[in-house]
Amino acid sequence: QTTPVREPLANQALALVPNPASDWVSIPGLSEEKGLLSVFDLAGRQIMQQSINRYSNEIRIRDWTPGVYIFRLSTEGKVFSGKLVKRGE
Repeated sequence: QTTPVREPLANQALALVPNPASDWVSIPGLSEEKGLLSVFDLAGRQIMQQSINRYSNEIRIRDWTPGVYIFRLSTEGKVFSGKLVKRGE
């Protein structure tokens, strides 16, 4: 029997899914990495910061104002960033 091997996050593209989203997003592909996820609005204000790992990788965004946000995930000396779109209801 074979065991699937996950590539380290550093070797793949980081994504929050689904995106756009309305209630929750998650970060698939984390293996043993632990990280710190920060989210900022377009004015540069930090609106949340949360520790992330393979067992705790979901973020509730239901109460956020619809719009575009910038996320940054720092893990194992690497920094990933991107956009997250919060849909309106």
